[in-house]
Amino acid sequence: MPSRYVFVLAAVVCCTRPVPVERQSEPAPTADSTMATPPQTAPKAATITVAARKGRSYANIRLFADDQSAVIAKVPVGTTLKTFGRDGEWYQVQVPATGALGWMRSIYLEG
Repeated sequence: MPSRYVFVLAAVVCCTRPVPVERQSEPAPTADSTMATPPQTAPKAATITVAARKGRSYANIRLFADDQSAVIAKVPVGTTLKTFGRDGEWYQVQVPATGALGWMRSIYLEG
């Protein structure tokens, strides 16, 4: 009895043809479709210098634009930083040593 079931199963697997799957082709890009989403590029950076304030020889770069946010770097007075944006009195700056982006309050910057 068991051999008959194996034969039937083998016959079904071996003798059935695969069903062709119809693939849909993607439309060719047009000038309009390529212009709809411009490529992502890094924002143009300006430069700004860390200023001396409150008798300190350094300034903090923070993770977020908030005085309570974690300090991710300390940079000495006179360091030139690249800026990428502004949120009120905070500038988004690049940490020179790591390339990471953080935030610095405008009172610690000049230029």
